[in-house]
Amino acid sequence: MPKEFMLKTLEKGFKIIADYNMKHYNDEPLRVCDTILEWAKNPELKSEVNKLIEKYKIKFYTFNKDCFNKENWGKWKLIYNGEEYSTKFPTKKDWENHFKAVENE
Repeated sequence: MPKEFMLKTLEKGFKIIADYNMKHYNDEPLRVCDTILEWAKNPELKSEVNKLIEKYKIKFYTFNKDCFNKENWGKWKLIYNGEEYSTKFPTKKDWENHFKAVENE
């Protein structure tokens, strides 16, 4: 994924989270999985990702990476306001193909 596309995607997501947290300041804040910090270690991205984290006051939670594998890829779901949302991408390959197409638009 090109650096500019990744940073643009991260910023969009961080802004959504920051806006939600500002509107719902009495609730537990939305957080970002700490695996994002792996990307921040990349010398080409580190400074820019850290600036975005600071700009949007992003908080983190720890994710057990052991459950994130081929066998479990399509099994996760997001539960928001009592509604369940499953992944749109049943396989990692589907996910990769989608973002390659978006990148080329």
